[in-house]
Amino acid sequence: TFPIVIKENKGSFGKQVYLANDYTSLLEIVKSIGAKSMLFQEFIKESNNEDVRIYTINKKYVLGVKRIACDGDFRANVTNGGSMVKFDPPKEFIELAEKISTILDVDFAGVDLMFGKNGKPVFCEINSNAHFKNVYNVTGVDLSKSYAKFILESLK
Repeated sequence: TFPIVIKENKGSFGKQVYLANDYTSLLEIVKSIGAKSMLFQEFIKESNNEDVRIYTINKKYVLGVKRIACDGDFRANVTNGGSMVKFDPPKEFIELAEKISTILDVDFAGVDLMFGKNGKPVFCEINSNAHFKNVYNVTGVDLSKSYAKFILESLK
């Protein structure tokens, strides 16, 4: 059903993410992307241009932030003009982020979740290269120190 989100297989900062509102725009976007791999994702209207990023280190919850899209954009990327606030996620969000981090066996991740029906978390994507700077500027939490500590302890 439409709208539908189309993502190029490789990209960052939301720059390779598109929204097709109908079949014609879907074909135009796919044609413009070309032969590259792409993903098709359900548009979650309940998320209302917001998402939650849950940071995990060693598969455990460390910090949550809510990202809000700038006016007129469906993507909640801070680099694209969106904003971010510290967010204390509900238990369901934390459990889902930890489960995803465990299944994918990642030491550090930014797990992006959306607000589904009745506020339930919906998995959007996981980022192995989630950035530290914007989070630090908003929350004062230096994730790089926590991650470095984990790495050093892992080497022992």
